[in-house]
Amino acid sequence: MAYVILVDVLTWLHIFSVVGWFGAAMIFLMVVEPSLPKLSPQTNGELVLKLFPRFVRFVQTFATLTLVFGISLALATSNGDLALFWVGSTWGMYVSIGASFGIATFLLVFLLLAPSVKKLGKLVVQMQQNPGQPPPLEFHQVQERLKLGAPSAVIMLSIALVFMVAASGV
Repeated sequence: MAYVILVDVLTWLHIFSVVGWFGAAMIFLMVVEPSLPKLSPQTNGELVLKLFPRFVRFVQTFATLTLVFGISLALATSNGDLALFWVGSTWGMYVSIGASFGIATFLLVFLLLAPSVKKLGKLVVQMQQNPGQPPPLEFHQVQERLKLGAPSAVIMLSIALVFMVAASGV
């Protein structure tokens, strides 16, 4: 009975954290990013300095929780038998593929998107201190990384979701 309750709690915590992570990625892709070109440079700068750092922390928190609860759930469900993830199990194969996409997205968030947002913030401060100067070339490079990162994260998380749902049906 305790085992069933543990698996249920871990499942709900994992789902809740995925919703936070995936929802944030979708909001950024569908609402924030398309709105940026329509805002004034001053408003864009304020958004980058005040909203983006908090947004990235939110995404990092939910990405981390997703992995922690997902790994805990996988270990509880498999009773610690890691061979189920690799040898002759459709469930294990689906979970492993989904987890691989989740981990790859996690790395994308921590190694590309978060540092890009931090760099963008520094560039915005630099631009605010020198208002007459054109934006540095690096500014546009960082913007392009972010423009590619958000759709990539949504696609990768969608693939992970497809495999995890498929695993739940096996």
